[in-house]
Amino acid sequence: MADQNSKSVTSTDDNTKVKKRNQQMPEKRDSDIKTKKQAEKTNIIKVTSQFLKDAKTEFKKVKWPTRKELIASTTIVIILVIIAALYLSLVDFGLMSVINKIVG
Repeated sequence: MADQNSKSVTSTDDNTKVKKRNQQMPEKRDSDIKTKKQAEKTNIIKVTSQFLKDAKTEFKKVKWPTRKELIASTTIVIILVIIAALYLSLVDFGLMSVINKIVG
């Protein structure tokens, strides 16, 4: 009997200690969260500004095409798209006529 009473007293003391610890911890957690959020905001701003600086530097390194090169490339692309469209339409027409002959 005496052992059970001493155990219950000890467990009550432990529960009180845990409660006190839990009451103190949220204050630390809130302040930690606030400082982490501020650090993340500062970090995001630094990372973003560094990215924009790097992008600007890379754009300066790009060799942009002249007007003549741009027109030549655009013309080639348009001609190849027209050729591909004609080829696909002929294949489609041919397959459609074969299916119509089979189905009847």
